[in-house]
Amino acid sequence: LQAMAWENCEIEIEFDQRDPARQTVQRFVQSYLEAHADNSFLIYDHRSGEAADFIVAKESNGRLMIRLYHCKGAGGPAPSGERVDDVYELAGQSVKSSRFQIKDSLMKHIRRRTTPKPGRGHSLFIIGDQTTALDLLARYAPIDIRLEIYAVQPGLSAAALNENVRQVIAAANDSCSAQNVSLTWLIS
Repeated sequence: LQAMAWENCEIEIEFDQRDPARQTVQRFVQSYLEAHADNSFLIYDHRSGEAADFIVAKESNGRLMIRLYHCKGAGGPAPSGERVDDVYELAGQSVKSSRFQIKDSLMKHIRRRTTPKPGRGHSLFIIGDQTTALDLLARYAPIDIRLEIYAVQPGLSAAALNENVRQVIAAANDSCSAQNVSLTWLIS
């Protein structure tokens, strides 16, 4: 668990396509990720069938870190430690996305999701482009790629998590850990 300050973030709103100035959970996280100039690429993948809302790559010490950020809006206006519903979907998405630790699966997903198709949307690069991303992944041996998953839920209070919420978080963490994937919860 990692507590963050969610200043000026509307924690109940995951995203808002109509108002680009609205500080939703996704926009808050995107601004945070864009501020790290050392990211090799950043993809906004928030659509049905996503790997995560954001796919980020960063080279570090001879390894390629792939970070998947799953974002959800809070179930209430103030952080709480009792809203199990704020955890369930994120836990499921996090465990499901562990499959992207397989290099070929990740490359196939990025290629498919970021290639424009007539009449259909595609996932957007915020930093980098498809060629850069796929070339970067191709350069690394599978053993040198590390998958990290971030479950983003500002509606959870680190200071007040009840036992039911802790159990769901622990089960998701255990499942990811068993697949050699780290899972970090970004909460309040």
